[in-house]
Amino acid sequence: MDDILRTHCIDTALLRANDFKGFFEKRKATLLELIEKAMGKQAIVTNEPAAEDGNEAEDED
Repeated sequence: MDDILRTHCIDTALLRANDFKGFFEKRKATLLELIEKAMGKQAIVTNEPAAEDGNEAEDED
């Protein structure tokens, strides 16, 4: 199971320790590294929420 989870950038030790903050931060950093490697350049990281552009599909009842 650990091998499968690692393929999804999941640190099983943090997951089993119930350390959500540590788990989330490590996975975020790992995924960002993969993105930067794929782009061939450093990503710009901010704590700002993404701006809403109004192009999202609206839910219909």
